[in-house]
Amino acid sequence: MGTFQNHQSKRTLRESNSQLELLVSERTEALRILSQRLLRIQDEERRRLARIHDSTGQILTALKIFIAILQRRIKSDLRTCEELSGIASLADQALQEIRTTSFLLHPPLLDEVGFSSAAQW
Repeated sequence: MGTFQNHQSKRTLRESNSQLELLVSERTEALRILSQRLLRIQDEERRRLARIHDSTGQILTALKIFIAILQRRIKSDLRTCEELSGIASLADQALQEIRTTSFLLHPPLLDEVGFSSAAQW
């Protein structure tokens, strides 16, 4: 009778082990899928934020053009020209910050070679 119980215990142990391995495998796969989804969502959000550079950059560039036009029109008023230069300098600073942030959020390398290659680089 002892041998029968011993075999039964081993069989129960093997079944339990198989069930646990299956559960771990299922959970690992679910975690992998969730991780991929999270990375994809993060990348999409970064792309959206990086696109802010395009629209805001265009607006700031247009602002600088208008400032240059005003400076030419009123070049006799040095004080106003200096103030406009200050405004143009602020626009340059904002453009640079937007470019830097855009690059850090979504480096162009991601679009060129894909996430896996960029991550390996």
